[in-house]
Amino acid sequence: MKKVFPLIIVILLLSAGVIFFQMQKKETKEDIELAPALIPIHGTVRPPSGVSPDSLEIVSLLRTSKPDKEGKFSIPSYKDGVNTVAAMAPEKEFGLMKILIMNNGASSEETVLDSQSTAQALIFITPVLIANDPKRAQEIMEIIKKNQKVQEFAGVIDKVFEKDDPMSIPEYEEAFQAALSSVLLEFNPQ
Repeated sequence: MKKVFPLIIVILLLSAGVIFFQMQKKETKEDIELAPALIPIHGTVRPPSGVSPDSLEIVSLLRTSKPDKEGKFSIPSYKDGVNTVAAMAPEKEFGLMKILIMNNGASSEETVLDSQSTAQALIFITPVLIANDPKRAQEIMEIIKKNQKVQEFAGVIDKVFEKDDPMSIPEYEEAFQAALSSVLLEFNPQ
């Protein structure tokens, strides 16, 4: 159950975000007939050493794809809003993630899926921090990116990535808790 619980949380949060975004606007007949604006996202997956990029599958809410041997991939994304893309190993419930903050078809940064982007994403998608508004999401991500404990968490992700169940390893759990606590303290200093 411990192994599946974080995956269920991620899926629920992604679904809730999509539902929340769609409920924020009243649909007209034209909106129903038109597909949302999509754009291609080109990125790179940089897995920990010993993992071949082309052994992973790139996953988003819209589609899956395979990266090439250098880790390059292309996948569609919504033109605006907060999106998630992941690189998953076959038959494993753990992978690399990236939060894409899109504003009028542009992301604020290069799309790279690695241990650092994964640590940042895992902290961002917690219920107390997740935001669907691109401006607010960018503010939150800037704090997360600068946090030393989040950077240390990325190092732990790099070490445990190839384990059968990385999320059940005490070092992973402790690093996640330390990173989340540190980020939350920046939002609510005592």
